[in-house]
Order: sequence, then C-alpha cells, then structure tokens
Amino acid sequence: TLLLTLGFLLIMFLIVRPILKWIHKYYLKRGDDTNVYLVVICFLLLVVCAFTTEVMTVHAFFGAFISGLCIPRDGELAEFLGLRIQLIVVEFFLPLYFANSGLNTHLNLLTTGKVWWTLVVLLLLASAAKIIPVTLMSKLCLRKPWHYCLSIGVLMNTRGIVQLVVLNIGVQLGVLSPIIFALFVLMATILTFITSPVLYLLYRKDFDIKKLSNPNLVVEDRNLIRQENISMDELSDPIQTISDGDIGDNESRRSSSKLSRKSSTNIHHFHGLGTIEEGINYSQMDPDPNIQHTSVLSH
Repeated sequence: TLLLTLGFLLIMFLIVRPILKWIHKYYLKRGDDTNVYLVVICFLLLVVCAFTTEVMTVHAFFGAFISGLCIPRDGELAEFLGLRIQLIVVEFFLPLYFANSGLNTHLNLLTTGKVWWTLVVLLLLASAAKIIPVTLMSKLCLRKPWHYCLSIGVLMNTRGIVQLVVLNIGVQLGVLSPIIFALFVLMATILTFITSPVLYLLYRKDFDIKKLSNPNLVVEDRNLIRQENISMDELSDPIQTISDGDIGDNESRRSSSKLSRKSSTNIHHFHGLGTIEEGINYSQMDPDPNIQHTSVLSH
C-alpha cells in the first residue's frame, strides 16, 4: 500500500499536474479558464483520484485531496470550482456524513462508571496535549499577552471533520471498537462545543479590564446614555398648542408644523419600545394654513 501511494503521488504531481496546467494555460490565453470542458475534466479527475485511492485501500478523501492540489491556481478556475463544490458538499453531503457518523455512534454502550471516567481523562489529556504546547509556543514566537496565546491554544483544541473521518475509517477497518468510537466522538463534540464559550470568557474579561483602565470608553458610554436621555426628555415634553382664535404669522406656523411632525415621528418611532407617556400633546397642521387642529395622543 505504501508503494502504491508513493507511485500515485508521483504520477499525479509529475504527469497529471503538468498536463492540467498546460490545458489551463491554453484556455487562460483565450480568456476562458472557466470553460465547461475544463471544469468537467477537473471533476472527472477528482472522481478518478478518489476511486483510485479507495481501490488502493487508502481512503477516497486522500485522492480527492491530491486532485485538489493539482488544480492550477492561476486565473479564476480554482475559485470557480471551490464555490460550486462547497455549495454541494456543505449543504448536502456534509450533513449526510455527520448523520451517518451519528448512526454509527452507540451511546447506549456507555453504561458503566469506568467508561465515563475514561471520557473525563480523555478530555483532560486531549485538551492539555493541544492547549499547553500551542500556548507556550505562541508566547515564545509571537510575544503576545497570555490570553491571546491561550486563545490560539483553545482554537487549536477544536476537533474538525478530519478526526471524524479517521474515526470512521478505524471503525470500518475494525481497529476501533464501538465503545472507543463513541468515546472519541463524544470527546470531539464536547471540545468543539466549549470552544466558543471559553473564547468569550477570555475576551470578555479582557474587554472589561480595558474598559476600567481606559476612562475614555466609560465616558463614551456615558455620553451615549446622556444623548438617549436627552432625546427621551425632548419626546416627553408636551408641545404647546395654539388656541383656535390665535393665529400667528406664517413663520411661527411653519416652525410649529415642523416641530409637530418631528414629535409625531419620534412618537411613532418609540411606540414599540413602550416609552410614550400618557397625555403627550401634539399639533398637526392641515394643508390649509388657516385651519389648525390640536390632538392628544394617548398611550
């Protein structure tokens, strides 16, 4: 199997890749590197490589990965293929693969306390093996704060699709028992699930410290709250109305009309927030400037 794998790699990188680059260069000169024939050739290459590695008793994903490495990066071909493959895989095939992995996971076998203690130890060892070395190396190489380096270690502790693929291969080959498979799947799920909460706690604490040490952030928050309160006070003040018998000049009527429209707009805007007080008066001008009505808006 090892010799067949090496031979497959040599053929792909020394023969198939140069031929594919030559064909792609031909279409690229014509300004049509996303030609339908070239796209079909790339998809056929993907299928053939996956089938070949599966026959060689190497998993099909290895051949598909190698075929992706052989795709030329010049022009728009790689991006064009990536978008279309991602749409099919992420939206259709990947959920099916996760569903199949869930069907192969027998949680009913985890019935003894020894098994659950094994899961706890497995979680601790797997997390320590990833977080501690990555955090130390990040601190040594990047010279960043500890929380930044720790966040990199937490991100590296996330288990991805590759681990799930390897676990399924182990079950198919009979290397892993159903209990071990269930333990590893639970470990991958738990470690992936806790990544976001841990990162939130790390950066939330850092944000609070910066906020306390930097008064400008607090001042900005207070100014924002003060502006909101001023807007609410302006909205709460009743608008003085003009009696029916007192008709002012055109300028006063226009300013009163603008103020009433603004107040009416603000009232409708804040109505959903429950901030309208009872008894707010507003004035509304009719199209005829000589006619004016006074209304009372009740909550």
